[in-house]
Amino acid sequence: LGIWVLSVMPAFALVPVIDAATLRMTQRHGTDFSAVRAWGTVGFMVTTGLSGPLIAWLGDGAFVPVFVAFALLRALLSFQLPQFRAGEVRIKPEHRLGAKKLREVMSPWFLMALIGVAILYSTHGVLGAFGAVLWTEQGIPEGLIGPLVATMAAAEAGMMFIWKRLNLKVSARHLIIFACLVAAFRWTAMAFSPPVWVLFLLQTLHSITFAMGYFGGIYFLANWTSEDIAAEAQGFSYVLQQAMSVVVILVMGWCVAAFGPWAWLVVGGYALVGALCVVLSLKLQPPNAHPITTDQLTVADPAP
Repeated sequence: LGIWVLSVMPAFALVPVIDAATLRMTQRHGTDFSAVRAWGTVGFMVTTGLSGPLIAWLGDGAFVPVFVAFALLRALLSFQLPQFRAGEVRIKPEHRLGAKKLREVMSPWFLMALIGVAILYSTHGVLGAFGAVLWTEQGIPEGLIGPLVATMAAAEAGMMFIWKRLNLKVSARHLIIFACLVAAFRWTAMAFSPPVWVLFLLQTLHSITFAMGYFGGIYFLANWTSEDIAAEAQGFSYVLQQAMSVVVILVMGWCVAAFGPWAWLVVGGYALVGALCVVLSLKLQPPNAHPITTDQLTVADPAP
């Protein structure tokens, strides 16, 4: 356990830094962040798809060499990345209430939005922890579990590829609320042990519950924080997401033991709590009324 924690901790620590840096760099150069991020999901799908047969072919003993090889490959590729703070124009929050120091992120309205995002994220962790187990107990053939997971990832990537074309003009927090409500429907439907074709349809909702929720969260932070604390703010949000995941997975374990598939109702209710947290954030601090607001998904270009 100790070796595994030390192995995966650096990988998890990279996520918020890369998200913050990629978003800011694409804003500077006018490129499409969503399409760049979509290739990350495609990479996950390809790597996951190849690693299973590779380990099956070479045996379990190949896991550590493969793991180390990919870690070294990532390290080598990282030398090609541009410097995040290389003297270019920095994007400041548009609103005077935007956080310029990390302690300002602890404002109640700001914190409630991050908690809502964290709750939404954590519900997807439950799917990874218990989805395959409950589907197997439901009688879903093992051969279909892989395609069910692949459908989820494909839906996520598809949404990211078309995101810019949607040209949504809503606040980031309203988008998070929408994703939470769809997630509540998705997890509640799981509780009724639906047939396979319905499960495939529910998996396509990942494009909303995860992809839209992800964009809502990352743009909310980008629009309301200074570039000086962008990575730190994303890191703080990521810590909240992991903490909420620990809580809901522990609770889900007890609920599954007691109620079986009906435990999904608890996860659906939890998603509604996430929506309520973001609603409270909006009550405490509404989005700006400017045509391109600090809480919108369309971010104003930086001043020259």
